[in-house]
Amino acid sequence: MHTVMNKVTGILLFALPLTLTVIDLKYSGAAVSAVATFAAIQEGHLIRTGAGGNKKGE
Repeated sequence: MHTVMNKVTGILLFALPLTLTVIDLKYSGAAVSAVATFAAIQEGHLIRTGAGGNKKGE
């Protein structure tokens, strides 16, 4: 299941090394970690409640 937040996390992780010359790692790393944590919580919630709607075969 790839939610929008999972895709945003992937984009941020890809861009993280590119931002190291502009933004200090402790700030950019904290932001990416916060987004990744939210994405994981959201996906866990969607799996538990069955609200994903991406079930194949239905």
